[in-house]
Amino acid sequence: MRSGRSRKRLLFYCGKKDVEYFSKHQQGPLTGELEPIIEGLGYKTVEVAAKKTGSRHHVSVIISGRDSGIGLTDCEKVHKAILPRLEILLDDRDIYVEVSSPGISRNLKCGAEFGIFVGSLVRLLLEGENEWIVGRIMESDERKVVIEMSDGKKEDYLYDTIRKAKLVDIQEAKK
Repeated sequence: MRSGRSRKRLLFYCGKKDVEYFSKHQQGPLTGELEPIIEGLGYKTVEVAAKKTGSRHHVSVIISGRDSGIGLTDCEKVHKAILPRLEILLDDRDIYVEVSSPGISRNLKCGAEFGIFVGSLVRLLLEGENEWIVGRIMESDERKVVIEMSDGKKEDYLYDTIRKAKLVDIQEAKK
């Protein structure tokens, strides 16, 4: 600790320094404006990242389906719905917008993302451990996540004890 103040370790890596990342736990102005549109279409907002390069805005939006995966038509539907709103919010018509799924083995970046992926398989690497724990996300709150193990037993894990977390690809889980 350099400054004498105690610094709490960040749970997960949150991105590049020149990009504004916003997710459910750290809602920025764009997330607050786009989330109702995205949720109105039946999707969950996982993350919104905005960056201005020169005179052009780059906005990346990651969405999740409520019950199923995300396909190209889902991304296209969200893109068409949010682009007009972004043009108004950013007062710019030259905006590059990328809408994508979280990916099949996404690294979870913050505790709030566990709530988005309730029901999904996850791998956890705990502080001081070398072995990954695999289980299904049952519930989460602001302090912890509840994971159901393969034997049906449920375990609570405080976010401060999680070093790394990744969604598990269904094909990988079958191996």
